[in-house]
Amino acid sequence: MSAPRVNAVGDIVLTDPQAMRALAEPSRLALLDGLRREGPATAAKLSAEAGELAELERCGFVERSFSDRYRQIARPFDWTFTRTDLDRLLTRIDTHEPELRLAA
Repeated sequence: MSAPRVNAVGDIVLTDPQAMRALAEPSRLALLDGLRREGPATAAKLSAEAGELAELERCGFVERSFSDRYRQIARPFDWTFTRTDLDRLLTRIDTHEPELRLAA
């Protein structure tokens, strides 16, 4: 589905029946109007309208911000500091800052 077109005065031009049905719901129309007037909003701010947002997104009226899309696909991971890393770090300190070696 392509993104809706906006005419010269800023009105959305609807030609897709599915998009017309999406905006026929008063709460979706009010939500879209609020986003257009006030600008971007967080999902937390709009949480009560989550289902409506999904429909508007499906029709191309709204989209998730980059950070939201990233969080959706990012995989959590843990960093560990291994003994090998510690040995390398100590070697680098000894090589570049010999006065620290003497202090220990």
